Amino acid sequence: MNHYEHIRRLTKGFVMRPVKSTMTLEETALQEEKAKKEQSDAAEKAEKKTMAKATSIADCFFTHYKLPIPTREHKFHKDRKWRIDFAFLSVHLAVEIEGGIFARGRHTRPTGFSKDIEKYNALTECEWVLLRYPPNKVDFEQIYRVYQMLCIKLGWEKF
Repeated sequence: MNHYEHIRRLTKGFVMRPVKSTMTLEETALQEEKAKKEQSDAAEKAEKKTMAKATSIADCFFTHYKLPIPTREHKFHKDRKWRIDFAFLSVHLAVEIEGGIFARGRHTRPTGFSKDIEKYNALTECEWVLLRYPPNKVDFEQIYRVYQMLCIKLGWEKF
């Protein structure tokens, strides 16, 4: 008995019918979109949790380098709702942590990327100095050096 005969005997009496989907194409598309949104929401929730943990770690580093604790989520523009992740208000130093860069987050998609550029240009126009980092590569020593440089430019002897 060859392979095909064996399968024929095993399936004897079974009728193979195509499976009909009860969903329309629109319903299928909506279901896929919902699944993508749920996945995106889960990734965003995980990223927020990571950012909260990173924020407390950041506080330790700022304290270690004898820097003031920066203002979080500072709204810097009078007309837009833009916010800076970490803002040293006295010297106009902004630190942005670009979240979601490895999970195809908002900062890497064309629309989000374009909006970030608009925000960063407005930040510069408002006379802020901007430092940008991925979440896993924040250079606290560089933040310290730039903070010192800005203090010196402002004529402050102690910082």
